[in-house]
Order: sequence, then C-alpha cells, then structure tokens
Amino acid sequence: PQQVPAYRKAMKQMFLAIGYGQAFDMFYKGVIPFGIDKEQALVAYKKFDEILPGFKGMVEATFAHLRKYGWTATIFKQKRRFPGYVEKYKRLCQLMRKCGIADKNDPELGKKTNRLNRDDRSEFWELMRFTGGCERAAFNHTIQGSGANILQLCMIRSYYECTVTLLWEFALTLHDEKKHAIPDEQLTKEATDLYDDIMTNTVTLVVPLKCDTVIETCWMDEYSPSEWDFENCRPKIEEETK
Repeated sequence: PQQVPAYRKAMKQMFLAIGYGQAFDMFYKGVIPFGIDKEQALVAYKKFDEILPGFKGMVEATFAHLRKYGWTATIFKQKRRFPGYVEKYKRLCQLMRKCGIADKNDPELGKKTNRLNRDDRSEFWELMRFTGGCERAAFNHTIQGSGANILQLCMIRSYYECTVTLLWEFALTLHDEKKHAIPDEQLTKEATDLYDDIMTNTVTLVVPLKCDTVIETCWMDEYSPSEWDFENCRPKIEEETK
C-alpha cells in the first residue's frame, strides 16, 4: 500500500514557513522529503489561514512591531533587541522600491533584483539575510521565549514545593522538560499529580497547558502513571495494563 506522508512533520514545516514569513516555494522545498507533492503542499498552504485565521496576523503584528521599535517581547514582557534592524530594513525597502519589488515574498524577487546595479544588488542580498535572520529570531523569541518563561516559573514553584519541601533532587531541565529524582517510598500517584499540576497550572493561559508526566527508571525507559504499580514501586506487568 502507498505510504501515508508524514503530515505531522510537514505541518511543523508549515508553522515555521508562515512564522518566518517564507513564501510557498520555500515551504514546498521543506516538505518534499516527507513525500508531499506540490499539489498537496499548495492546498495546505492556501488553507492554513482558513484553519488558523489568527496565526498569520500574529506573525505580521510581530514583524510590524519589530520594524517600528527594533525589539520584540515574550508574553511576560521580556524583551529581545535587534540593533541595526530598523535602519537596515528601511534601506532594504528603498532598494525594493527601486527595482519594483512589492515585498519580501514577491514571487519574482530574484528576477527583479537584476534591475539593480551590481553594488546595490550585493547590498540588497546582504540586507535580506540580515533582516530575515532578525525576523525569524524575533518571532521565535515571542513563541519559544514565552515557553521558556513558563518553564522558569514552573521551575521556581517546583524548587519550593519539591526540592525544599520534599527534598527531591532537581536533576535537570531540557528544552521544555524538567526532571526530579525522588526516593521510591515517595513515588505515589499524588507525587505525579503534583508534578502534573506544577507543569500545567503554574501559568494559566486561554488555551490550557498540557504535559506528559512520566516515571523514568533509567535513561529513556519511561512509564506513564497509568502503567506504574505504585504499591510495589515497579511497572505494571503486561496483563495489568490491558
């Protein structure tokens, strides 16, 4: 049978493309390795705004703020500044007007730059690289930076409720994860419920936060609370999980 394309991975590329202000051609190049043909990619690209009508507006608002002030912020107001961006973006706009480019996603952008002289064309592409990098980092700061702020607040709460109060060892954090090492006798359903509550209710957003709390007996050997025998402090045998 025909293999189903990796739609989840392709959708991640879609979010990155829209979030970073990429045109369709760049998105399509990113999903070719996942078995997505051009027709499928075009349908998905066109329907994105219909399915998630607010996403592109959020991206455009981020870029508009960056172009005016030269910085963006997380939902907790933590700023990231981009020195030189405003001036260089204004110069880029001058060059785009000079050669008739509508915006940075103009499908004939490369062709139209041939109207510029050699020095202007070199400057144009240098400015495209610089401003593009700033814009990607600015939007990423808004999303990933906000996620980092949330995890920091979860870490603060878990320090007081788990490390100080219960004497659990704070083992590590990794991207959007954090881990504690605890004695076997304290590994109860209430303990996993506490951990879940810290990760999902320390910060309250319009869209509820979710997490996967797991028990890891050794590196990469994970069990969900429903797969764990708390009374005997071991994974449930196969018959018990059916």
